[in-house]
Amino acid sequence: MPRPLAAAAPIAAVALVALALAAAGAVPGADAFVVAVGCLLLAALRGLLASRDRWALRRTADARLRTGVKVHPESALLVWRAAELTCDRNRRTLSGSLKGIARELQRPSLVSAVPLNRRAVRPHLELVLALASRLAQLDRPVAPKGMVLVEELLTDGFRSPLYVGGRDSDVPAALERCLSALDGEAGTTEGAGTAEGIVVHVAERNGGGVLARSDHFNRAHSGGSR
Repeated sequence: MPRPLAAAAPIAAVALVALALAAAGAVPGADAFVVAVGCLLLAALRGLLASRDRWALRRTADARLRTGVKVHPESALLVWRAAELTCDRNRRTLSGSLKGIARELQRPSLVSAVPLNRRAVRPHLELVLALASRLAQLDRPVAPKGMVLVEELLTDGFRSPLYVGGRDSDVPAALERCLSALDGEAGTTEGAGTAEGIVVHVAERNGGGVLARSDHFNRAHSGGSR
């Protein structure tokens, strides 16, 4: 999968070498500076493109995981994204965000950088805390679908009912849906039977430069499970 730091590091290293040579007097300082700046700019570009590709892969995987499919071992994209979503670090991060929202709701209604829908969410503070607690129970596994829903609830500032602009009436249903999905059983297996298989090829283009992505949605044979 695309790794922004790994994509940028080799060219950034060339910039450091150029500066080191200039410091040692092996090459003219002006020439080394030009080379270093050019390399750093190229490294930044490679990192940004890798970040874009990584973001696109996440969105593709989330669209499938949101349906509740089981993660087939041969679906490299879903295996990667499910592991990323359900890892302890991500669970702690999302739990902490929910606890932060709970603390904000318990304070007086002051001006806040986070446009919380206080009036709609405050009556359901217990559900917010229950969701935070469930995520923090690291000894209990969680389903990738539930993690996708929690991330969307916390990060979608336009449609999430937690924030101003969301529908007030959707708050309890959204929180309960997340809680249920974290414990829920997944549906059909991705990549087997009649489900759509996702095969991800992460290749290098331009002589090993920028990482590219191509997702192929292949229909499995219609004769049932393989």
